[in-house]
Amino acid sequence: MHEGVKRLIDQGYEAYLVGGCVRDYLLGKPLHDVDITTNATPNEILAVFSDYKTFDVGIRHGTVGVLIDKNIVEITTYRKDNDYENYRRPKEVTFTSSLVDDLKRRDFTMNALAYNEIDGLIDCVNGQEDIKKRIIRAVGNPDVRFNEDALRILRALRFKGQLGFEIEPKTKAAIYKNYHLLDNIAGERINQELNQLIVSEFVDDVLKDFKEVIEFLVRQPIRTEAISYISRSLEVRYALLLSNSEIAHLKLDKKRTQLITFLIENRDRQLGTTVYTLLKDLSEFNHKQVVYLAQLQQVKIDHLLSEIKDKRLIYNIADLQIDGNQLIKMGYKQGPQIKVLLNLILEAVMSGILHNDTKSIQEWLIKQ
Repeated sequence: MHEGVKRLIDQGYEAYLVGGCVRDYLLGKPLHDVDITTNATPNEILAVFSDYKTFDVGIRHGTVGVLIDKNIVEITTYRKDNDYENYRRPKEVTFTSSLVDDLKRRDFTMNALAYNEIDGLIDCVNGQEDIKKRIIRAVGNPDVRFNEDALRILRALRFKGQLGFEIEPKTKAAIYKNYHLLDNIAGERINQELNQLIVSEFVDDVLKDFKEVIEFLVRQPIRTEAISYISRSLEVRYALLLSNSEIAHLKLDKKRTQLITFLIENRDRQLGTTVYTLLKDLSEFNHKQVVYLAQLQQVKIDHLLSEIKDKRLIYNIADLQIDGNQLIKMGYKQGPQIKVLLNLILEAVMSGILHNDTKSIQEWLIKQ
């Protein structure tokens, strides 16, 4: 039994693991963030964990952070929400003694599950069945859920991208009906959810099914090409997704904004069609830019690397069929110019104007 749950139960309170950690456990995924729900009030929670380090992560809303096994566990009093304001937060929170009331206020059925080793799984919204069917379904009326907290709309898309679940029809319809409410959410909160979506495994399915919503969020048309095949680099995926580099509203940090802007401006650049011209085209950029450009043009880079292997192409001096000693025997003076000459030979071989065999190289040098 989880240490936090056990401590509360031992002190006479109800306590359960709740939400995403229960969902992930049922999916066989590793647990990261652990949340606990309890009938203990915030002051009672503080008293139970008086010998632990605690944090005010939302005591006004019933949540206390407790450092357990080097992780901050959020422990929240059972509550039922009343009217919301600004499409994000309840005007006031009412604590309740009912676990069922607490579960029924949550966003999606797959997240409205509670568990402890004494009572087992508590599921009053058929969340376990929806997990089995790989369905994202709002708890109760989806219009109400999204008007309470518009960020739930983007969370639904993020969960779809991460889990590969389908969003059930009524919830999907409510997303399209209400997505404009996301204008009421702080850009930083949008940024957190959207970034996780962009790097998710099933992002292409989200882009296909909710193109209009994503375009509303990024404030520009999005390109239709798939982005999930590329490395899970936020910068590279944004560069493939966006149609232009007007991205200030995405609230990304300065370095990330600069890199994405660079990639968008260079993503359609015609990099070389041979090993030599490719390396030459990339030489003007710094190492980080080269790495990201290579990811952005992964298909082309992969093709050239395959060609290098299949045709046994060369790209460094050590692979030449001539060396410095042979050049000296041909009459060239020993010294730095030998390396310069070898680089000229390498350039000629890589560009395709010279065969990499000793005789051809010697004949080519004589003609120079």
